[in-house]
Amino acid sequence: MVGLLIAIAIFDLKFHRIPNIAVALVVVLDLVLGAAPNNFSILLFLIPASGLAWRYLRIGGGDIKLFCAILVFVLPRDLFSDYAFNFLLCAIALMLIYIVRGATLKIAIPLAPAISGGYLLSIFT
Repeated sequence: MVGLLIAIAIFDLKFHRIPNIAVALVVVLDLVLGAAPNNFSILLFLIPASGLAWRYLRIGGGDIKLFCAILVFVLPRDLFSDYAFNFLLCAIALMLIYIVRGATLKIAIPLAPAISGGYLLSIFT
C-alpha cells in the first residue's frame, strides 16, 4: 500500500491528476489484504462534503476519490483524528512549498501528496 500511495503522489505532482485505476487499486489492495475495516457509515458525511469541496473549493475529483477511498476502506477508525491532523500538516507544508517556489494559491495544487502523506504519517507514528 505504501508504494502505491507514493506512486500516486508522484504521479499527481507530475501530471496534476489521479487516474481512477489508481484509486481502484487502493481499494482492491485493501480489500485483498483485509488490513482495515470498512467505514461505510462515514459515507453519509463524505458524499455531500465531497460535492461541496469539488464545487466550491475546486478540489479535483481524483483528490476527492482518493481521500474517500482512504477514509472508507484503508484507514482504521481509531486513526481518523490522527489522519486529519497529519493531512492538514502535509497540506500546509505543500502549500508553503508552492508559495516559496513562487506560485500563488490560485493555481491547482496536487493534494495526493498530502492525502498519502497524512496516511503514512498516521500509520508510522
